[in-house]
Amino acid sequence: YVKYAWGMDELRPVTRQGKNWFGLGLTIIDALSTMQLMGMHAEVARAVDWLEAKLEFERDFNLSVFETTIRVLGGLLSAHDLSVARVGAARAT
Repeated sequence: YVKYAWGMDELRPVTRQGKNWFGLGLTIIDALSTMQLMGMHAEVARAVDWLEAKLEFERDFNLSVFETTIRVLGGLLSAHDLSVARVGAARAT
């Protein structure tokens, strides 16, 4: 994904091309909490840098409310919750 479709919504592995469904970097958002749980700190930092620089919601386009809720809102909330939990655990020790 990083090599062929970074910032795109998904990777098409057979053609090695990225595809945008909404243009929101869905795979990056989907993977954030998994990367955090796996301790992939460098990859999380790279993903967060991309999100801060490129994630843009103020566009006029059609999207699926269901997919946006579970993938974007859910992914961002999960990543936030895990990052807050990590900070709280570090302060408690």
